[in-house]
Order: sequence, then C-alpha cells, then structure tokens
Amino acid sequence: MRFFNCMIFIITCALIGCKNEENRVVIDTTSPEGHAFSFMPIYEKGVTDITIYIAWPMDWAYRETTNKAVPFIGAQAILSGGTADITPMELMESFNDKNSSGILTPTADYVFGQLSFPKEYREEVIKTASEMLHTPIFEEKWIGRIKEQITDNMARTYAQTPNLLWRVVRQATLGDVPVNDYLNLADPSEISAVDVSMLRRWHKETFTQSNLKISVTGAISREDAGRSIDQLLRNLPKGEQMQSPASKADFSPRKLYLHVPEAEKTTLALIAALPPTSDGKDAKDFWRSHIFLKQATSPFLKPCAHNCAPAMDFRAGSAIMTEPRGFFILPERLRRKSLTKLCFCYRRFTKPTAQRLI
Repeated sequence: MRFFNCMIFIITCALIGCKNEENRVVIDTTSPEGHAFSFMPIYEKGVTDITIYIAWPMDWAYRETTNKAVPFIGAQAILSGGTADITPMELMESFNDKNSSGILTPTADYVFGQLSFPKEYREEVIKTASEMLHTPIFEEKWIGRIKEQITDNMARTYAQTPNLLWRVVRQATLGDVPVNDYLNLADPSEISAVDVSMLRRWHKETFTQSNLKISVTGAISREDAGRSIDQLLRNLPKGEQMQSPASKADFSPRKLYLHVPEAEKTTLALIAALPPTSDGKDAKDFWRSHIFLKQATSPFLKPCAHNCAPAMDFRAGSAIMTEPRGFFILPERLRRKSLTKLCFCYRRFTKPTAQRLI
C-alpha cells in the first residue's frame, strides 16, 4: 500500500511538471483535421482567456480589375452585419455578454483575424464565429452605413498634412501599381461603387482553409486548441494554393516636395527601408525599430529634440507597405530656418545610433 501511494505521488508530480514546462513555450503542432498551427499555453493563476489568430493570404490588392475598397468594407460587414441566423444586434450582444471580441484587419497581403474569449465560453463563441465566417449577411443598408463611415474616415485622414505625405511616399516607392491604390484608398467613388456581388466574390476567394497561418494562446490545452480551430474553419471551402504576389519598392535616394498652401505646419519626413519580412528576422527588426522609434527614450529623437530643436515636435513610426516595410521619421512644427539645423542633427545622430542597434 505504501508503494502504491508513492507511485501515485510520483506520477502526479510528473504530470504537473510537464504542464509547467510547457507554460509560455511555443509549440508547432497540427489539429485533428490537419491544420498546422503554433500553440503557446498560459497555465497561470488569473489567466482565463483564449486568443486565436489566423492570417488568410490575399492577392486582391495586386489585381488590376478589383475594387480596392472591397476588403475594408467586407471585413467590417463580417464582424458586424450578422449571419443567416443572427441579427447584427444579437451578434453584438452575444459578444458583449461573453466579454469576447473579434477583429478582422485587411492588409495588402493578408486578412488578419483575431478571436478572444474566456475559456468558459469557448464552444459558444467558436460556433458563432464559424457562422460569421461561413455565412455573413451582406445586407445593402448595412453596407451603405459602412461605406459612409469609411468615406468620412478617409476624408479626415487626408485632411492632415502628414497623411498626405504618406501618400506621396507610397507613390514614390511603389509607383503606379494596383497595391498603391489599395494602400491609399483615396478615391471616394471607389468606395461608393462597391456592391454585394463584389463582397461575396472577395469573401469566397479569401476565407478558405488553405494557406493559413494560425496560432493559439491562453488558458487552453493543445487538444482543445486543435479542436477549436477545426470547428472554426470546418465549413469554409478548401481553397487553392496561392503564390505570394511579387512587389517591388524603390527606396533610392531622392527629395520629394509636396506643396499644401493651406497647411499650418511644415512636415519633413526622412525615409528608409527595413528588410523584408521574408528574410525571417522579423523579431530582431521589430525590437530594433521599437527602440529606435520610442519617443521618450529614442537614442535618435531624444538628443535631436533636446540639443537641436527643442521647440519641434518629433515623431517616428514604421509601416508595412507590402513585404518590404517603410521606415518613417516625422518631425512637425518646423520653421524654414529650422530645416538646415534639423538635417544636420539627423546626420549627426542617426549614423552612430544605427550602428549601435545593428
């Protein structure tokens, strides 16, 4: 009897140890129905939520004949427009009552989806989200509201000089290609021209079970994570293999001037390219750019603002344009006589800072 108790104790400790060893460790695995995914469990007190991330590849932005506003309108319609069995109001209340959330973000190359929910509502939320992905309702009046919102947002965006500058930069680096039109979305007629048939076509082509990048994290086991993925995607079509669209960006040195007579401020942008994400060094690039761009402690922005132009407003950021990423520094509130001084500061501080970050 003593031996039996001892064995139980050893086995129990071993099981607990295995679980703790996997805590916050990323594992590449496969669901029962064959979906590859990355899994990171969080077995910690107070952690009760689960998050599923899925990236659906998309080449809609690169085609000559597609309406570039469709993915933005379609993503919002899927999230808020209801399904064949759930009204928009019921959908909103269902997610709110369960403290859950869903996000769909279209970019040039992917539609990124994120679904977060407490573990006790896992099956209910997964069922609802599966319906949203499989049978969204693209109702005309609802689509009209989304169009108005996006049109207003774009008008406000391009009323700001720095955002106009982003447009100029995209034009200079990408040229006259469809993906540039997609990233700008500057023509209101493009938004108003979207119809239900376009949305259905985009939805059918994009939301499939093929070419996906999936990850799951939170208070969930590997087995339940796999089953949740299968339940979420099971009703979607299989889809076809998709090649990554080819894109080129030209970051050759040049000076660009944009004259905006009504602008109250002058904006100077200093631009460079980050390595493409396909190089596989995304994490290092992210941390380098994060350190370089963080306003309060940036080794470039802080000395520039303190030593050269304390009255100026320095800002910095990075943007994913396509696979190659554009890196931007945006100082504002410049007087003409300050431009020469600013350029001197940039040359003085950027080179040693960049060398320290490499």
